[in-house]
Amino acid sequence: MKLNLGAGGTRIDGFTSVDVDPELRPDIAGDFRLMSFAGVEEIYASHLLEHFFYNEAEKVLRQWCGWLKPGGTLWLAVPDFEQIARLYAAGEHSPHLLGLLFGASAKPEWAHHSGWTEAYLIATLEAAGFTVRGRFEPFAHNPERTGTDWSGAWHRTREGQDVRVSLNLQCQKRQS
Repeated sequence: MKLNLGAGGTRIDGFTSVDVDPELRPDIAGDFRLMSFAGVEEIYASHLLEHFFYNEAEKVLRQWCGWLKPGGTLWLAVPDFEQIARLYAAGEHSPHLLGLLFGASAKPEWAHHSGWTEAYLIATLEAAGFTVRGRFEPFAHNPERTGTDWSGAWHRTREGQDVRVSLNLQCQKRQS
């Protein structure tokens, strides 16, 4: 089994979509924290972890690690706090960048409660039982840059340059 957690409207071939919002018509509707899976091959979680406070985020990562079979893969994407901060410091003051840091205002559950640097995210992943293998390209290829796979999140600067603003890490559950 392969899981796409916090799927939103994103469908990935071969993955079972799980989302708390039944209106988005996931394969499984509900709060994944109240679910149990075993022997999962892969978990894809794009722009989901930042919706949890740091202490809960580590618990979530441990839960996912427990679901994965030994050697299973976690594809994790979060807003890239360092890249967003660099852009903001360079004068890129936009609602888009602030939304990546703080979340969308459409629904209270879309608020962000944590911001992740690469070093802190790697340390948290390692503490939860993962080995980080490196970065990955967005899963749902979307040339029009629309849709909900936020692993491909980007910001267009005032000069017209497209800059990636998603930190995408491929991780593997450590063998016991």
